[in-house]
Amino acid sequence: MSDGPQATALDQVPTLLEEKSATLAKARRHIRLRSLLEVWLFIHVPTTLALIAALTAHIFSVFFFW
Repeated sequence: MSDGPQATALDQVPTLLEEKSATLAKARRHIRLRSLLEVWLFIHVPTTLALIAALTAHIFSVFFFW
């Protein structure tokens, strides 16, 4: 192997590849969690609104038929 800048650059390659791999894993995890959050909100928000509507109807009917 040659000495000098090329040897230094070749020594840095494994470290840079490990950093790239770690960054890619972090980005994939972030995307997965964001997707799960979007699914959760897609289910949670309409269900919450439906339950609030049912609660309001229940309270109204209790006072109306009391």
